[in-house]
Amino acid sequence: MRRQLRVPGLLVLAAGLAVAGWLLMSTSFMIHDDEGYVLLSLKNFSEHGRLYDEVFSQYGPVPFLYYDSLHRLLDWPITNLFGRTLTLLHWLVASPAAGLIAWRLSDRYWTALFTLVAVFGLMWQMTSEPTHPGGLIALITAVGLTVAVEALWRGRTGIAALGLGLAGAALILTKINVGLLWCCSAGAFLLLTTGGAAWRGRGVWITAACLALLPFILMRPLLGEPWVLNLAVMFAVSGVAVCVLVATETARTMQARDWLAWLAGLAGLGTVVIVAILAHGTSLRGLWQGVLLDPLRHPANFHLGFIWPTFAWVTLGMTVAVTALWQWRPALRARLMDVVAVLRLLVLSCFAWNAETWLTIHGVRGMITHALPLTPLFLLPVGEAPAGDRRRSAAALVALVGLGQVLHTYPVAGTQMAWASFLLLPLFVSGLAEAAAHCARRLHRPWLVPAVAVVALGASGWQGKLLLQQGWQRWNTSDQLDLPGAESVRPPENVRYALRILTANAGLHADLLFSRPGMFSFNLWSGVPTPTRRNATHWFWLLSPAEQQAIIARLQAVPRSAIISSRPLIDFLDQEMHMTITGPLNDFIRQHYRPLFTVTGYDFLVPLASRAAPFYVAQNFRRTPGAPDTEAAMITVNVAAQATVARIVLRHVFQPERIFGQWQTGNARVTLTRINAAGQPAGAPQPCNWPLRIDGLHELRLYHDTAIPAGRPELELVFFDDAGRTLFEACYDEPATVSAPPAGD
Repeated sequence: MRRQLRVPGLLVLAAGLAVAGWLLMSTSFMIHDDEGYVLLSLKNFSEHGRLYDEVFSQYGPVPFLYYDSLHRLLDWPITNLFGRTLTLLHWLVASPAAGLIAWRLSDRYWTALFTLVAVFGLMWQMTSEPTHPGGLIALITAVGLTVAVEALWRGRTGIAALGLGLAGAALILTKINVGLLWCCSAGAFLLLTTGGAAWRGRGVWITAACLALLPFILMRPLLGEPWVLNLAVMFAVSGVAVCVLVATETARTMQARDWLAWLAGLAGLGTVVIVAILAHGTSLRGLWQGVLLDPLRHPANFHLGFIWPTFAWVTLGMTVAVTALWQWRPALRARLMDVVAVLRLLVLSCFAWNAETWLTIHGVRGMITHALPLTPLFLLPVGEAPAGDRRRSAAALVALVGLGQVLHTYPVAGTQMAWASFLLLPLFVSGLAEAAAHCARRLHRPWLVPAVAVVALGASGWQGKLLLQQGWQRWNTSDQLDLPGAESVRPPENVRYALRILTANAGLHADLLFSRPGMFSFNLWSGVPTPTRRNATHWFWLLSPAEQQAIIARLQAVPRSAIISSRPLIDFLDQEMHMTITGPLNDFIRQHYRPLFTVTGYDFLVPLASRAAPFYVAQNFRRTPGAPDTEAAMITVNVAAQATVARIVLRHVFQPERIFGQWQTGNARVTLTRINAAGQPAGAPQPCNWPLRIDGLHELRLYHDTAIPAGRPELELVFFDDAGRTLFEACYDEPATVSAPPAGD
């Protein structure tokens, strides 16, 4: 009965983590908006086809065919909710798949539970990149490796090779560098484990040399960067050590026919995908350009690294020494097993001590800087299993594939660090179980095995609790974005109200909407199209001058257009990435557009000749001393709504409990003036009783005696209904002073 409940147990645990994952994903929004870029590309492809020829993308055709198929099959619009739900599903499938790998490698159930939670925690950055192909890559690599490991465990080498080939084709046509790394690792495994005496000697070192050269070839454009060179050296040394261990400690179970199965999977699925994308209007030239040539430009233009700690080199030196002694001093292996087992248990203690840090960017970086040099130590056979044991063959495959995927960190060591390293976790966790069993035998302490399991599960349980706690706290301290397709998204308040105000103004003032850099969620939410379908986040280097000129021509041809520009993003690119936005399109924007208003670092730009006035941007006018009338101040704001306002509150954006003003029946006089979409008056101001009934476009003037702090752009004006629900908000512009309200008030 307990064995029958094991898989359901994993599913129940995954369901519990799904709650934490959804809370975290719903309360995240990254202002660089890769999410909007990918969603708009998917939407344009679904509606128009012609990927690469018309619809710009940096990624292969597999994500487009995959998402479009689900969109049509489920009749589900391509929105933030669509992308985030599928990303969560990818996250939830990849984590248990890694757990199943650990289970097969160790034959211990607790390793599956531990790995599931640890992988889920490591990939917390899924919340930062919804719909990004990285989530699909995690799904493909995890499922592909699980299928191969299960097949090897059952002795079905042909199915294992076929699964590796299918996954390789899907990865190449999703993100070519990841696919090539997968194929190199799978090829190395086949070379090292295929029978044949003639290949055993020189073949090992040829394979090891090729694997060692791989990072230097792949990362040649940026080898001058210290972090890139360190990554290449770390990978090369660890790769050689792993190749030697695989060749000497793993049985040669693969046959020549398995190569055919691998090639059949690779070529078969690749052909199906290429035919399908060509049927959607993509040309062969566009496919070649989009899948192969354009990605080659990426590293030279956009790269992000990290600092390698000195301890990583100490770890690498220790790994090399242990591996060398293992190979050339067989008499020391019994003692080396003890050393390796203790080192593995120390790794577990470090993980338990840093369980909370694991859930931050420091934990993800640590997985790269420590896992890479440690990989050979977790491949050493510490135990009684014979060399021909199928688990050894499966462990060799996991080590090679997991090691190869680490290079996915290049050239952008951001979210990719988690996607690049999580496949090594099953190897590490199974190695912990092996070390615990070895120490229990050597010390005659059988309780050591359950003790290690308790420590591991306790640390992972603590991580799960932290994830759920963080998600629940963020959910309860944020409000819904309530924009089309993103109703349930709950970003921080300063971002939430800015996104709503910018989207509303885009819908009122623009027939074309562009952004600097590319932030295309605004187009999805407002329904305002982009000038062309050549949309990219970093369009200033991803698009050619001719493509930028086409965008300029469209903006010139449409009188009502707008640009949303993010100062924080531009400053980050300039100061941290040393990437200045230049080019004809940027020059055109600077010369022909002016700021209409600013909110949370976003500038809303309109053409120089535009007479548009901002909506949901409040201004405070104070009377000069001695001016007649009873009210000391007046707030004006243009609104576009169908609502009944019972109360208006002026509060701090970051600390909503800090209220600076509150107006409702009996403490403020209000007038409404009907206006047009440009904000120009279309009638005389009319007194309005509380509650305020707003039906369309109006300028609202609120007269009051409340003292309001001057020069506080972090304030927001919030409009509530009689049930206390938020109707809409306004950002608070810099204050101005007038001698009296306009005539007629």
